[in-house]
Amino acid sequence: MTRHCLQLLKQHLPKISHVEILLERGSYQNELNKFRYDVILHIGDEIPLLDVPWLDWEKQELTLASVQQMLVETAPNILGIAGVPNARIAKDMHIWQWLTSPGGVATVGDMRQFLEKNSQYQGIEPEDFWTLNKDLPYSIDITWSNCGDNGRYDVIFKRQPTIKITQSGITHTAKHRPWRDYTNNPLQAKFALELVPQLRDFLSEKLPEYMIPTNFMLLDALPLLPNGKVNRRALPPPDIATGRNTLHTPPETEVEQMIANIWQDVLRLERVGIDDNFFDLGGHSLLVGQVHAQLREKLNRDLSLVEIFQHPTINLLAKHLSEEQQEQPGFEKVMNRSEKQKLALNSQKKAQRLR
Repeated sequence: MTRHCLQLLKQHLPKISHVEILLERGSYQNELNKFRYDVILHIGDEIPLLDVPWLDWEKQELTLASVQQMLVETAPNILGIAGVPNARIAKDMHIWQWLTSPGGVATVGDMRQFLEKNSQYQGIEPEDFWTLNKDLPYSIDITWSNCGDNGRYDVIFKRQPTIKITQSGITHTAKHRPWRDYTNNPLQAKFALELVPQLRDFLSEKLPEYMIPTNFMLLDALPLLPNGKVNRRALPPPDIATGRNTLHTPPETEVEQMIANIWQDVLRLERVGIDDNFFDLGGHSLLVGQVHAQLREKLNRDLSLVEIFQHPTINLLAKHLSEEQQEQPGFEKVMNRSEKQKLALNSQKKAQRLR
C-alpha cells in the first residue's frame, strides 16, 4: 500500500501500523480478480519500512524478460518495479476515461474497433510475474500503485534464503524448502483413526446410510488452481484397496478374539474387525513388537515377527495359527487360566440365554 493511502487510513484508525493490499491470483479475467483484492491490516508494533530500490516500468522501458534477466544476473536481495500496467483492467480503464471525459468516439462499435487496433493499452498479467518464482528464488508481492486509481500495480521481489549442499566435493545452491519437507508427522495415522469414525458418526446422524461415503482420505492440503479453486484433476484417487473395510466383521473363534483383544490394547481402539489390516489401523514396527510379545505369552510357543508381518489381519493370522495346531501339541494352551475362565463364563451366559 502506498504511503499516502496509509497516512489517510491512520487518521481514522491510529492503531493500524501497516496495511497490505494484495491482488487476487488467477489467469482468467473476471470480476473476481479484476476488481477485488485482499487487505491485511497489521495492528500494534510498527513494521520497519524496507529499503526497496525502485525501477519505473515505463521510464526504463522494462519488459517481463528484461526483469527476469536482471534478477538472474544481479541477484538483488530486494527489488521493486513500479507502475506496471495491469492487463486485467487495461481496457476497462480506457473505457472509463472515455466515459468521464468529453468527446471521444460516437458509438460502442467505434470504441471496440479502437481497442482492437491499439495494442498499447494492453498491459502485463500479474500472474506472469507470480510464475517467475518457479524458476527464481524470489517471493513476489503485487499491490496496487497509488491506491489503484490508475490501473497499475507494483511488484516487489524478495530473495529467499538458500542453502548449500556439498556432496563429493561439489557445492550446489538449492532453493530453501519449508521444514515440513524434511520430516513426517508420526501422529497422522492416529489422527486419521480418531477423525474418520467421528465423521462417520456425525454423518450417520444427518444422512441416510446410503449417502455416507464409503471411504475417507485425509490430505495435508487441497491442490489448487491459479484462481484459488480446487484442482479436481490433481486430487489423488481414493485408495479403496488398502482402506479400512467399512463392513465390520467381529471375531468369532477363541483365537480371533484373543488376537482382537491384543490389537485393541496395543492400538487403543474400541473395536477391530477380523478383516482390518493392522498397519492400516495405525500399526507400525514398534507396535508389532508389543503384539508379538503378548502373542508369545498367551500362545506359549515361539512366534516370529515375520509371521505377523505376513498375516496382517486377524483372519489371516488366526488361520495361520490354526493350521499349525496339528504341528504344535501345546496349542491347546493358547489361553492362560484367566482367559479360559472368561471364556467359560461367557459360555455359561450364552447357555442361560438359550434356556
